[in-house]
Amino acid sequence: MYKIMKKTMMTALLSVLTLVVFAQFPGKRSKGDFKAIDGYTYKVGDVLQIGQALDGTKFRQVYIYTHRSTLDIIAAPLGQHNANFQYLSSDYKGFSAPIKYFKIADLQGTTFVFAILKIRNSMQRIAIPLNSALANGELLSLNPNFKADEIIENASLEKMDIKSFADGYNVELLSCKGDKNKQTVTLTFRITQNGVHKEVSVYSDSNDTEAYDAEGNEYKAKEVSVGANVSTFYSAKNKIPTGVPVKSTLTFHKILPSVKRLSYVNIVVKYGDYDDYYNKTKGNIEIRNLDIDWEN
Repeated sequence: MYKIMKKTMMTALLSVLTLVVFAQFPGKRSKGDFKAIDGYTYKVGDVLQIGQALDGTKFRQVYIYTHRSTLDIIAAPLGQHNANFQYLSSDYKGFSAPIKYFKIADLQGTTFVFAILKIRNSMQRIAIPLNSALANGELLSLNPNFKADEIIENASLEKMDIKSFADGYNVELLSCKGDKNKQTVTLTFRITQNGVHKEVSVYSDSNDTEAYDAEGNEYKAKEVSVGANVSTFYSAKNKIPTGVPVKSTLTFHKILPSVKRLSYVNIVVKYGDYDDYYNKTKGNIEIRNLDIDWEN
């Protein structure tokens, strides 16, 4: 029942946006209290915090517009004729501000309550349809016991996952650090195996070592290390002793700080017995849904 109600809200919300391509935002301004789907009663002055964007670089149900007068002139989303009303950038994740007032619109039997937030020292406003943004988790609930339905549904899909390059080798991801100044992302992981001594080569400058973001952009790696052996050309290799963990790093280049997550990373590896130079097997480390921790 709740999922049907959520789908109805989303459909009607799109209809609201279609109607305001060149018009004043429908409905009326209010400073009353409103009980949302999370069971919490929201009031003017309550501080709202924006959550995680569900569409990569932009939010799906949170919007930004320029306040032009005493009226809220809100146009259609990006791609329509008037770009004053836009999907909010994912850079606003974690942004918080008090509710300035509400805007109420009725359409197709559904009442929409938009919480309006003011961006400090700016004419810009953020418009949040309370119920739909709470439902998909893009607005954090003030009810500590509420869990967004869409977050619950997608939790297993969004969880970071890593696959080793071969049976008998354990690969543990330690960090994924972004450098805003260099526009690089460095993965640090640890390789362990309990067989006889092995040798592992990790490849950077390979056609198959690559990373992709949520928008489908591809990135290549240029620096790699295995233990103390570091290379800026092609690959680095080292001994993986029995039962001894060895760190390895791989650095991808030309990644903008606006990229918050790598949806897929493929790392080419060759491995085999340490004292057998010629018989090496090719494998791949695969990582999915990897959040980037940006620094600097």
